[in-house]
Amino acid sequence: MDKQLEALLKRKYDFQWEVLDIIVGGKSSIDTAQGFHINNIEEANNFILSYGYNLENSIEKAEVSGNFHESVNFIRRYFLQPDNPDGLQLEI
Repeated sequence: MDKQLEALLKRKYDFQWEVLDIIVGGKSSIDTAQGFHINNIEEANNFILSYGYNLENSIEKAEVSGNFHESVNFIRRYFLQPDNPDGLQLEI
């Protein structure tokens, strides 16, 4: 096979198997080993919309805010000192 054609096909059809595992396994996109990157406010809004939240709606905005605070409290309780003596010494 021609080297250029081989390179083209590899680029076109090469994908990360981890992504397929996440999709098929019913996991969230934030579970990837590469991390989760949002580069601007539009991407952030699209991500939130993909989970069914519209921040223009004050009730949904309050729910997202509550989820955020619940998540921060969970991290503090289970992963950080002083709540977890074996946890990391970080302030959030």
